[in-house]
Amino acid sequence: MLARLVIGGLLLAHGAVHLLYLTPAPKDAAAWPFSLGESWVVPGSARRGVGLTAAVAIAVVYLLVALTIWGVPGMEKWLRPLLIAGSIASLTLFAAYWHPWLSIGTAIAAGLLVVTVVRYEWWQRLIES
Repeated sequence: MLARLVIGGLLLAHGAVHLLYLTPAPKDAAAWPFSLGESWVVPGSARRGVGLTAAVAIAVVYLLVALTIWGVPGMEKWLRPLLIAGSIASLTLFAAYWHPWLSIGTAIAAGLLVVTVVRYEWWQRLIES
């Protein structure tokens, strides 16, 4: 039970980090990694809208993942699609608005995707415990 609480909390925190795209850069930040001003793939006029929509959607997906891990009834069947969708969306957002500081979040999202695709039984054992 403790493992489910901790892992659910960490996944919720990972989703919440994406909401930093909604905040203005601190005045003393030399290089704020959560900027929607530059993207190598999203056109200038769409950058803010696309980025904000993606960030909120990702945070909601990881909230649902955390609730599933915590044992909300009826959500078990949604864990795999939510983890895959959240991880791919997170990787896409980080790639589209790349900053080197996002490497840790990128590694987390990639790791979640790999574990979900290759070793899904780990997640099943976790939610059954």
